Amino acid sequence: MCWHFHSLYFTFPKIVFFNCQKHRKQHFETVDEVERHLEATLLKLNAMRKQRTGKNANAALAEERAYLHPQRIPLDVSVPSFHQVNRYGFIYVNQNFYSVPDYAIGARVMVRKYPFKLDVLYQNVRLASHTRLFEQNDYQVDITHFVETLKKKPGALKRSLILRQSTTWLQNIYANYYSTNPRDFVKLLELIKHHGIDKVRQAVDTCLNHHTTCRTEQIRYALIGEHPATQHSASPTIEHHAQAQLQAISQLYGDAS
Repeated sequence: MCWHFHSLYFTFPKIVFFNCQKHRKQHFETVDEVERHLEATLLKLNAMRKQRTGKNANAALAEERAYLHPQRIPLDVSVPSFHQVNRYGFIYVNQNFYSVPDYAIGARVMVRKYPFKLDVLYQNVRLASHTRLFEQNDYQVDITHFVETLKKKPGALKRSLILRQSTTWLQNIYANYYSTNPRDFVKLLELIKHHGIDKVRQAVDTCLNHHTTCRTEQIRYALIGEHPATQHSASPTIEHHAQAQLQAISQLYGDAS
């Protein structure tokens, strides 16, 4: 018997999951918690032995695999739709707003909606991927989508929606180290865009362990594993070798004379 849960209902921001097996109600904060609970419960159920056969569902399935047809290519179960990117760099999908890279403003893009995420594509190239929203008039924002716009107007960051919708860590970094230098913060966003926020966060921690302040140039050197002084420390070495060579040449001419 294949176990499945047909009694999964959720409301946001609180998710309520009804387990009909035990007739009890459990509360979850996020969809990820629900998915992890479902997976753990199904693994437990499939490991239970049946009284009639003495086998669990996993063992029975392993025996049946020899008689099954080859596995087919996974089907795309998304729901496609088309949307216009507005002048602010957002698309409006099911009464919610999702950011798109600012170079796609004005373009007509295809959205593939999955149960808990959606992908934004233009000419079969994925521009963005977002966690789906289920409220109304909410925003799902990736601040790196607006790097090119912010290069032109870095001062707009201070009270912008895209900064308020970013991670708490990024907001704190801006408030503590970049509030008076938004242009340098835009350079930090470029690093996040190319290296990912996890690597940049590690580089920031490394930088703060050695400095009381945090600048993008220092973070860049931390990312590539160099120190800003490395380039300058090479010049005395070069000068030393040059002087040694000149002395050797002088000695040769001196011996020849």
